[in-house]
Parts: sequence; structure tokens; C-alpha cells
Amino acid sequence: MGFAEEISPAAASVAQVLHARGSATISQLVERLDSSRPTVKAALDALIQRGVVDELEENVATSGRPASKYRLVAGSMLTLGVWLMDNRIGFSLAGLDGAVLRVHTGALDSTLSREARFERVVKAANEFLQGDDPALVSVAVTGVVDGGVVSRSEMVPQWANFPLKKRLEDVFNCDVLVNNNLNLVALAEYSARSGGADSSLLYVDIGQAVNTGLVIDGRIHEGVGGSAGEIADFLGAELNAHAGQADALTRTRRIALSIGAVCAVVRPECVVLGAADLVDGEQVEEVKRELARMHRNGAPSIPIVGNAFGVESALVGATVFGVEQLVQRLFGAPAVVRLKPESVSAVRAAFPSVALSAPVGSQRRLRVAVIGAGARSSFALEVERAELNAQIVLVCDPHPLAKQRVRQQLGRDIPVVKTIAEVVDADIDCAFVLTPDYTHADISIALLEAGVAVYLEKPMAISVEDATRILEVAYRTRTRLYVGHNMRHMAVVRAMRDVVTSGVIGDIKAIWCRHFVGNGGDYYFKDWHADRSKSNSLLLQKGAHDIDVMHWLGGSYTKAVTAMGQQSLYSQIEDRADRSDQLMGEFFSLENWPPLSQKGLNEIVDVEDLYTVNMRFNNDVLASYVQCHYTPDYWRNYTVIGTAGRLENFGDSDGGVVKVWTQRTTYSAKADLEIPIVGDERGHNDADRKIIAEFINFIRGRASIDANPINAWNAVAVGDLATQSLRNNSELKTVPELPEKLLQYYANNQAISPMR
Repeated sequence: MGFAEEISPAAASVAQVLHARGSATISQLVERLDSSRPTVKAALDALIQRGVVDELEENVATSGRPASKYRLVAGSMLTLGVWLMDNRIGFSLAGLDGAVLRVHTGALDSTLSREARFERVVKAANEFLQGDDPALVSVAVTGVVDGGVVSRSEMVPQWANFPLKKRLEDVFNCDVLVNNNLNLVALAEYSARSGGADSSLLYVDIGQAVNTGLVIDGRIHEGVGGSAGEIADFLGAELNAHAGQADALTRTRRIALSIGAVCAVVRPECVVLGAADLVDGEQVEEVKRELARMHRNGAPSIPIVGNAFGVESALVGATVFGVEQLVQRLFGAPAVVRLKPESVSAVRAAFPSVALSAPVGSQRRLRVAVIGAGARSSFALEVERAELNAQIVLVCDPHPLAKQRVRQQLGRDIPVVKTIAEVVDADIDCAFVLTPDYTHADISIALLEAGVAVYLEKPMAISVEDATRILEVAYRTRTRLYVGHNMRHMAVVRAMRDVVTSGVIGDIKAIWCRHFVGNGGDYYFKDWHADRSKSNSLLLQKGAHDIDVMHWLGGSYTKAVTAMGQQSLYSQIEDRADRSDQLMGEFFSLENWPPLSQKGLNEIVDVEDLYTVNMRFNNDVLASYVQCHYTPDYWRNYTVIGTAGRLENFGDSDGGVVKVWTQRTTYSAKADLEIPIVGDERGHNDADRKIIAEFINFIRGRASIDANPINAWNAVAVGDLATQSLRNNSELKTVPELPEKLLQYYANNQAISPMR
């Protein structure tokens, strides 16, 4: 943009005065600029010719002829504000006076590769602009931004080392400013307060971790490499919201220490505490009390307040920053922009999660029910970690041994009821549905209908029809639904996902997964899992995990599937038993080997123990999945092949490694890049802790979710259709399409968007 260089200094000065005053006559401009009338008139004519200023007639005195007044044409130079998160996108269009002309937010598929993601952003921006040409684009993005390049981003690893500024400038042919979202949140909070251009403000995000944004003398402080405010870079997990078993007091002290350390150096006029949504007032008071306890008597104090903006704050900040920078470039002088209340309201209205899909209580202790007291129920105890502020108050299980199992699995006596109706009557906030797969649909639907937020263990259901019913009920009732695909939080999957989204192996073309289910005989052939009327097939119970992971790595969903499978071993074993009074841990043993020596299989064994599935994704990635339930070892092996390399994991828990080959070679055990798998030392237990925290924060309205129910539905659809295929001569099956309203609702973090 060369506007400031194309007009005279006199014209720039005139435009600056009009921006500050709103409008002025020639006489007022002459007086303000201490310039001659011909000079001011020539400057106005040049600005009118450029379409930046217009003239209106107005009586400025009680008598006499009207004098002409001049004002900036607010829409002549437009700023496009852009907000980019992992699964959301937002736009604002504002004029030179800071008035927001229109706003829109929508969903952004978090599984897209970096190029597909960029193309989707550009397409959505052009649709929003409707032919308008912005003079400047201001982008809020999650991650560390250095010179317009997103040097790293934990939430959106696709952006790592991506030259977002340059790529967008090539598209829009104007200046593009890219900044970290917390920096822009800090600027939004600054703009909402009365501080002048020489004041400062510290914004402290206390959502998922403790990080800051800082405005000094009215300007964003970015620091070396754009990394100012990345407190975790130095203090690591010690400041993480969910580190270890830290209690609420320890967390409050960590927040207070981080604030105190920054304030001791910067001394801002104000400290704002915030998160993804408005912070509860009691949180602010707790931190203030802790800082007061630490504060030395006689030392100057700093006001600490809650945030003025919620989830809309980053887009407000991007808008404010863009207009300020545009004005400075046009008129050669700094500007402090404050959006008018109606503009703030317009931005806020585009974020339905502020007002719709209301979260369950912000700070009070949540009342939790566990549905099913089986072998999986003990993992629900993670919900009682101090920082989650929730308690299991009820268990629902009709089994005669339910009370005994509750003591065994949950470690204490908890009231037990037999029906979902009794759960609903008990004023429960949320429920963990941990029952056999064939009961998932009816139980979760009953809870959703009653307004109880649901954590539904995978698979979502055992048929695509039942999975669809669940989606529709959660949509209709606006009750929050979460499906427990915990492998998305496993270290091995995260490591592979980071490699894929970094682009180091190019565009993905093929994914293979071999699942060696060494414990299959004990896990799945001695209880209801072996009965196809209750499990459909083990492509649901066991394969749903892997299908979902392959979809995530491949950046798309399956559109066509075919499969083969057979009862190749366990159906030959004649020793059967009724184990309905036992839990899996009571009959599991590594000594049960070789497989044909197994005893006491389920009375009905009609599911397959060997599967081969072939899939074609919507983006034409080809994927294959094989599953065997009588291998001597128990782990998963993924291979992902791209146009520039391939990755493969060896081991899938702590101590394993993800290897990446990017150079042409013959066989080489040593890869070009080797990433140790750190964490998950107890299988997926570490991931369980993370998904429970994510679920609680989600139903409180503080976080988006990594695996939304559409992901879970697609895993069920493939498992169900693959089973139909293998039982019908490997017939090719096509995955049906969901209604657009459901896709938008779940992609929008289970909120209704007012913009269609």
C-alpha cells in the first residue's frame, strides 16, 4: 500500500485532523494546522479525488450561509481482521473510523494439511469480503510469530514455519500484519480502558496454561523472535493448568508468581486476568489475595481486574490493531483506536458460544455420575483431581454385584441406582457412559434429552444409524456431547501428527495400520464382545480408535470402504463359560498362551478375530487396516507415506520411537529423523487424564475439543460398513453424508452460528 507516499504532507495532515475530529470546516482546519487556506483547500481536493474525504453542507451558525464540512469516508480504506484458531475462523471488516461494518465466524476443519488449511482461509476470506478490497489485513493466530512467520504453534502445528504474512500478501496485494492472538487480546483489553497512548497493560491468560500479552506505551511488546509472554518456554509444566496433581491453591500461587515476576520489571498500569471465556470473579479475587500476601508493605500496588472481552477478544484486538496501523501508515502519526460499543457488540454477536450452548457451572463443584461399574469405570476417578473441581456422587448399574464393583473400581462406597431415570432425578451435571457398546445409544440419548452433559466412551455406537441418532438428539437439545477417543491425546499419535502437519514428508498419499491385539482372547472373546448382536464386530470396539487416528493423520474422512474378515481361531475352541459375574481383570493373564489353549470363552463366539480393511478418503488418500487378535505381542504400527518421505512408529508407548525417512536410500534402520515417544508409560492412561480434563473444561465452556463427535461418527460409520462388507462378499460400501446443520454445529464447538 503506497497511499501515504502518494499524497502530499499537507494532505496527510488534513486527513489526520479529520480522523481525530470526525469532521471539520476549512476554517477549522486552517486554524488547527496553522496553514494557509489555499494549501488546505488543495489538500482537501486531493483527498476528495482519492475518495478518502467527502463534503457535506451544514449550518454551523445561527445565521449566515452554510459552510462546507469535510469528513473522512470511513469505508474508503478498509481493514480486514482475521482470527485463526485450530477449529474456528473469524473475520471483521472495519473502516478508518474503527466502525465495524460486518463480522462473521465459522468452523475450520482442524485436520486439514497446511496448504489445504491456507486455501480454506483464503476462500472463506474472499467469501466474506464480497468483492471489497482491504487496504490492510490484520491476523490473530495461535503460536509464536516472528516477522510474519509462525515459527511454532502447539495448537495448530500445521502453521509451524509457515510464511503466513507473505502468502496472504500475495493473495490480497496489500500489507498483512500477523500477530500472536494473546498479544491482540492484550491490545483489545487496552483499547477498552481509559489509558492514554503512554500507558501499559499486562494481560494474563489463565486458561489451559499461564501466558501473557503485554502493551507498553500503547504498543504491543513482541520480544525477541515474537516470543514475549511465552512463560512456559522457561517455566515449562510448572505453570500448566493441569500439571501433576496440583491443587487449586498451588495453581493460584503459580499464577501470582508469574504476574509478580513480570510486574516487577514492567510495572504496568493494569493487569487483566482472562481465559477463553470470561473469568469468574472469585478466580480474580483469589489471585489478588495471593499477590497481596506476597506484596511488600509500602510498595506501589497494581490494579488487577477480570477481562472485558471473552472469546471475541482476539478478533477485537486484530481489528483495533489493523485500524491503528492503517491510520499510522496513511497519516504518519500513531493512533489509539477504541471500537464503539455497537461495533464491539457486532463482533461479540458473531461468537455464539458466549451466549448459546450454555456451559455447565463456571466454578462450583460439578456433580458427576458414572454409568456402568465395569472394568473401565476406574478411569473416571481422574475427574476428581483437585483442579477439575468435580466429584462422583452417583453410579448407575443394574448388576447385582454393582455395589461391590463400585468399592473395587472406585475405591469407596458411592450411592448406586439401577435406572437412568434415577440419575436424571439426582440433579447430575454430567455423566460418564462406560457401559457395553450396544447400550451406548439408548443411555446417552436419555441423558441428553434430560440436559445432562455426556462423556460417551468410544465407540459412539455399534451402528451408523444409532450414532446418527445421538448426534441429532445432542443437536436438538443443545446438550454437550463428548466422545472418548483418547488416542488423539497419546504421545505417539501426537508425534506422528506433528510430523504430518509440519509438511516434512509432503502431501499424504497412503496410511497403513497393523494392530497386533495380543490380549484379544482375554479382552474380547470371554464376554459380550464375542457376540456380534452386542458388538457388531471388533472393528467397532477395537478398530474405532485406529480408524479415527488414520482419519486425523490423513486429513480427511473415508468415503468408500471394503473389507475381508473371518473367524480363524477362537471359534474352534469349545471350552465356554458364563462370565457375567466377572470383570475382565479377574480372568486376564499373560499365561493364557498359546491362543488355542484358552479356556472359558463366551458362550456365543460369532465375531471375527482377523480383519483386513481398505479405505479411500475424500481427499483420495488410500488407507489399509489389519487387526489380529492372537498375536504374541500387543501394539500398533502405523506407516504414513507422503510425496517427500514416510514415517513409521516402533512401539506405541513410552520408550518407543517415531522414525522419519526423507532421503532416498536402500534399507536403513537409522532414519533421517527419530522422535522418542515420551509419556503414555501405562498405555493410554496418560491420554485418559488429558481427555477427562478436556471434557470438564469443555462442559464448563472454557475450551474447544480435540475430537468432536463428527470424528467419532465417521469412525463408527467405517467400522459398521466394513463389517457389512466383509459379511457380504467384500461389497464396496459408501459412507453416507450427514446433514450440513450437524456438521456446522459440531465443527462450531456445539454452538449455533447466527451467520449462515
